[in-house]
Amino acid sequence: MPQPALHSLPSASLLRRLAAGMYDSFLLFAVAFLYTLAVALLAERLGMRESGLQIQARGDTEVLLAGPHFQPLLQGPLYQLGLYLSLIAFYLWFWRTRGATLGMQTWNLRLIDAHGARPSWRQLAMRALVGTLSLAAGGLGFAYAIIDRQGRTWHDLASATRVVVIPKTRRQNPRQKKPRQET
Repeated sequence: MPQPALHSLPSASLLRRLAAGMYDSFLLFAVAFLYTLAVALLAERLGMRESGLQIQARGDTEVLLAGPHFQPLLQGPLYQLGLYLSLIAFYLWFWRTRGATLGMQTWNLRLIDAHGARPSWRQLAMRALVGTLSLAAGGLGFAYAIIDRQGRTWHDLASATRVVVIPKTRRQNPRQKKPRQET
């Protein structure tokens, strides 16, 4: 069965996009953890061990505390910018190399430009920037998909991209025995 042209595929529903986003949130947590770990190891390497991270017991739980010289590294604007850029890099890399994040792949979604091709770096950067604004506006950029006839969000419109649903191809179950052909 031939695949239809990507530009003719239906746009993904908001619910399906949000479900893919939930999957991606687990990966984003891992990216944020690795970024924070890298910053902590860098600070440790720069000699901030004495005033660095400490684990203190508080009742039944243990709390990770940062010393006074270490706190700006984990709470300041430079840290926040680096964290934001690492999360955006996750999206840019997946969109550019695979056409979809892992969450999108799970839900059979793909990001395409108006012609059904892979979006350019410029389109992806615009999508990431406006997507951030969509979230910062309390999700209004995403909610816009409810009233748009084609189900587009602010970041779809700004970047001239859209998320489409890729039809599932019928795959034969490898455990299923092939019927015998009589000779």
